[in-house]
Amino acid sequence: MDVRAETKTAYINGRIYTGVQRERWVDAMLVCDGLIAATGKTPDILQQAGAVPVVDLQGRMVMAGLHDAHIHLLASGLKFQHECRITPNAGPEQIVQELCNCPKCRTPALSDWIIAGEINPNIFPAGTLDRAFLDEAFPDKAVFLFDYTIHHALVNSKALALAGIDAQSQDPRGGRIIRRPGSSEPTGELVERATWPVHRVIPAYDDSIYSDALIWAMETSSRFGITSVQEASATLAQLRILNQLDAAGKMPMRVARQTG
Repeated sequence: MDVRAETKTAYINGRIYTGVQRERWVDAMLVCDGLIAATGKTPDILQQAGAVPVVDLQGRMVMAGLHDAHIHLLASGLKFQHECRITPNAGPEQIVQELCNCPKCRTPALSDWIIAGEINPNIFPAGTLDRAFLDEAFPDKAVFLFDYTIHHALVNSKALALAGIDAQSQDPRGGRIIRRPGSSEPTGELVERATWPVHRVIPAYDDSIYSDALIWAMETSSRFGITSVQEASATLAQLRILNQLDAAGKMPMRVARQTG
């Protein structure tokens, strides 16, 4: 293999996992312009490398970076950094209490909305998951609560009204508006694409919040060895911010937009 590149670094005295059947573990490697150019024993790599910077791994383990083929960078960053987190399996009273106590529900970013998650619809007795407790606690704010799958949601009456969802609304293709027993009145529980009309009326965050959320999500992924990802739900705003971060040299990983 040609190792004549401008930037070379030799890594020696490590436990390097190659994933190659014939030589899964080696103790040294030569990296040229960010690519692994050679692997083997420390004396051989040092001889091949010549006069280059050397990093003594001192027995540390090294492996190739992981690729996440389906990730939601922006959504994850927003949920963990800028939106309220609900205790798993919380019931109505606990949900309301935690939303009232969460400082993120009082930030100016979305002053007329409460975005939070995740609730577990399965802990509610059959047919009892309903927006009524949200309406009572938050009559003047629109509320959107992700369920634990992130595909469905529970919203209150104000959010339904802003989205134009009422008793006359038809189930969208690929989605379902859950109705109250014996009625066509929505409970507030929305399945899959039935959430989309509500998503469309939630105001956009400032670019600074999108940027902060993306940087947090990428840096968190990097800490777990993920070096490249495919973003599964990229919006135009997200792509624009990613381009800005890339131009500023603030991208700790490679990001591709998932298609199809």
